[in-house]
Amino acid sequence: MPNKKITIFFCGGHLSPALAVMEKLDKNKYEIIYIGRKQSQEGDPGRSFEESVIRKMKIPYLNLITGRLQRSLTRYTLVSLIKFPVGLIQSFYLLLKYKPVLVVSFGGYVSLPVCLAAKLLGKKIVIHEQTHALGLTNKIVAKIADKVFLSWPDTKNITGSGKTVVTGNPVRSSIFRTCREDQRLLVFGDQKLPLLCVVGGSQGARSINMIIIKAVPQLAKKFRILHQCGSANKSHDFKVSLSIKNSLPAVTRKNYFPVKQINPEDIGAIFQKAELIVSRAGANTVAEIAISGTPAILIPLPWSAEGEQEANAKMLAATGLAKILPQKPLSAKILLGEILDMWRDRLNYINCRPKARELYPPTSADKIAAAIEEIIKIA
Repeated sequence: MPNKKITIFFCGGHLSPALAVMEKLDKNKYEIIYIGRKQSQEGDPGRSFEESVIRKMKIPYLNLITGRLQRSLTRYTLVSLIKFPVGLIQSFYLLLKYKPVLVVSFGGYVSLPVCLAAKLLGKKIVIHEQTHALGLTNKIVAKIADKVFLSWPDTKNITGSGKTVVTGNPVRSSIFRTCREDQRLLVFGDQKLPLLCVVGGSQGARSINMIIIKAVPQLAKKFRILHQCGSANKSHDFKVSLSIKNSLPAVTRKNYFPVKQINPEDIGAIFQKAELIVSRAGANTVAEIAISGTPAILIPLPWSAEGEQEANAKMLAATGLAKILPQKPLSAKILLGEILDMWRDRLNYINCRPKARELYPPTSADKIAAAIEEIIKIA
């Protein structure tokens, strides 16, 4: 009779590092169950990106009903306060039902009730922080966690430093691959034109989307544009991008390819094939850009917690691989000019690839997976 697998709960909104660690764990030895949100955003009925990805991987995914920690009053504040106890009760139920030995958290509001319930039930907890400052949930959970993994030695808001380990930011192995089976997202339009990849995160970035859409008629004359619009706002931006595409002349219409999402397994190959990237500056995306070595224009989210995206962007820009553009007063005309300038000067950016890649050692996920196994042995 085969040995029973050891159950581990993964949770949190930072999916990419979670996937990187999950793929390093022996699937014959461990049963991984992911706890996450059902909707992409509060008030948006669209299914969350993490749910769609995890279910495709045939990994059990459990939806948790809980509220987001609010930094300011919004129309969702009261609803979030009401939902949080529901999430806590549901977390107790799931922990008692599935009996995980360990909870591995990657931040985000969904992970807070899971970790609090796990602590009260005597479960081991480890967390990972991607950015240069602990997020709101990780600030709380770090106080009760058994181990706190950090991407950066200068991470702010750390308490209880005796249980912190600097591992680096875990990156999926697919990011290092240069080819993929499905060429649909790479082979389109006039193959003589360079590939420009525009991404704004899994939910999309409305400000970037609207600016790019306005610039498409001019950009499509000089580039093939792969535009990931995201699925938030009931996929409104994607619908607008399709409308713009259909209005283009036939000669340039083929050079614009808008999509809702890009499979995480494909990002590595796409970024390495792209000649230029325009993107937000989330921790995962910046890591993937650095590893691909593709010159990038970064437009940090102005209101990201602790100025997280600004810090990420500055770090990559310091290597010489990227340029930072503030969201205000950015316009289609300004962005078009910056893209053309970077394209003309691309060789200088490309020469900075080695320095950028040094920021993200490929062994980070292995270190976390090894530490998880050691904790389970003594649990």
